[in-house]
Amino acid sequence: MPRQVAVERGPLTVSVPDLPVGEYASIVAHWLRYQLARPLRRQSWSSGCRIVLADTGDVIAAGGRRRRPHRAVVDEPYPPP
Repeated sequence: MPRQVAVERGPLTVSVPDLPVGEYASIVAHWLRYQLARPLRRQSWSSGCRIVLADTGDVIAAGGRRRRPHRAVVDEPYPPP
């Protein structure tokens, strides 16, 4: 049966199938393995660096300036092979 979850902008309906607890754990483990296997890239420039997902470009860690640099000085796989 769908469950109601309160969110900032109104109610959100979440459908949760009835599964054994072990099945939920298996689904989460599979998702986590997939996420941890995604390729990363390190982009560095003179005033900072960031780690991005290679497949989407989403920033997952950053240091230094918050604005995007004009061009990366280093754009390499992370961690280095």
